[in-house]
Amino acid sequence: MRKLVPIAVIVFIMASASPGLFPVPQPQPKPYVFSLEEVALNPGEPVLLVFFNVSCHVCWEELFIWRDFILTREIQVALVGVTRDPEEAVALFLRRYPVSIPVVIDRRGHLFRQHRVLMEPFLLLVKGEKIIYKDNLMEPLEKRREKLEQCLLGVN
Repeated sequence: MRKLVPIAVIVFIMASASPGLFPVPQPQPKPYVFSLEEVALNPGEPVLLVFFNVSCHVCWEELFIWRDFILTREIQVALVGVTRDPEEAVALFLRRYPVSIPVVIDRRGHLFRQHRVLMEPFLLLVKGEKIIYKDNLMEPLEKRREKLEQCLLGVN
């Protein structure tokens, strides 16, 4: 036991003197937040909110289609995913399918109620308080996509 104490003291001193010798793993930031206010948005920049459900394959398609559309055309629009799924389900989804966009877990459904979202996928393009585009779920998906494309191309 006496030999262990000096060895433990030596290891402690070495670790204190050389922090890189025994690196401490840093916690990784979560790829999601719990409110739109937590997302780093540029003031005055339009925001495309994609309301989705992690168990809905059509929702996933919408996330990826609009992410690619905005990136390839270099449109100055912030893209944000919004879901009311449980945190564990969202974390698993983001580990499997890294979408590289901010995702808001709207636990209390505030954004869903505010924008009267009844079903996912649902797309909403806003600039400040002004709504530029709001999905009409009564229209076919392709027609809705065409309308949103026109709105996105017109924001720059």
